[in-house]
Amino acid sequence: GSINENDGDIRFYWENGEFALTGMGGKYSKGSNDRRFYFYAAQTTKQATECSWTPFVNVLDGIMDYQTKASEWIAGIISMHSNWNEDRRWKFYVCK
Repeated sequence: GSINENDGDIRFYWENGEFALTGMGGKYSKGSNDRRFYFYAAQTTKQATECSWTPFVNVLDGIMDYQTKASEWIAGIISMHSNWNEDRRWKFYVCK
């Protein structure tokens, strides 16, 4: 199932970084002009020594292009929806 409602914010993470996001998808709703997102995750083989939130990695109506370093993984997401822009801003909980 999806992690959010249309036009709703997303906030979830694994505090200890024991899971890593491996993929995501979404189902678009024409009525709300938004997506309900779902995420895939897998248990990590490493133990996190440090995890922290990024700042927002995109601006509204802008491009989002974020990559972790080879030794890092994404263990959570915050996404804030703007009805005015009909777009989202994203933060990631990154562990290493």
